Amino acid sequence: QPAINLPPLILQLLAVIWSIFLLHEFGMLPWQAYGFLVFRADLFTKALSSSAPLSIYFSILGYSLMHGGFMHIIFNSLWLAAIGKATLARLNNLQFLMVLIVGSIGGAMAHMLAHPGEATSMVGLSASISALFGIFCRIPGHRGQALPLLSDRVTRFSLGFLAINLLLGLFPGVNGAGMIAWQAHLGGFFAGLLTAPFFLRAPVLKR
Repeated sequence: QPAINLPPLILQLLAVIWSIFLLHEFGMLPWQAYGFLVFRADLFTKALSSSAPLSIYFSILGYSLMHGGFMHIIFNSLWLAAIGKATLARLNNLQFLMVLIVGSIGGAMAHMLAHPGEATSMVGLSASISALFGIFCRIPGHRGQALPLLSDRVTRFSLGFLAINLLLGLFPGVNGAGMIAWQAHLGGFFAGLLTAPFFLRAPVLKR
């Protein structure tokens, strides 16, 4: 029995985000990497209507690999280990990575809508992890298709997730002076919630 009983994919993702974080902390990360690893709402918006370095376009994914401090990456690591292991019990590795991508894009879009044209930076895996929560709450008790959006489990889970993040947004003291990108959490969560049927399909029975 291994000391750390996590799926290999989760361990590999943890290794990637911690390697990037430590390189950043010790000043060993090339400055060119930050264009990919930090999402800026204003730069990405301008890039949509004009030419820009490729790193700006891919920052809609890359920002999820960077973290802003030890507490930030520790919390996200713990959540990734917990909810990641639970969702991987139903998803394969490719589906899991696709959910993370969907959540990252959903979080970035929500951040842009909340801060249109603003020079606000965002980093962290939270939006992607929120997408995993969106998938998780629609996993049925058997290996069937995704639970309906208005089922009791999905409704209770969604309202709870929404309430927690609205609390973070409406009360700056709870939100650490506004440092938590709660809008991105919601964007990631609803991206996962709404795309769950594409990932949670009933198995085809062979005749």
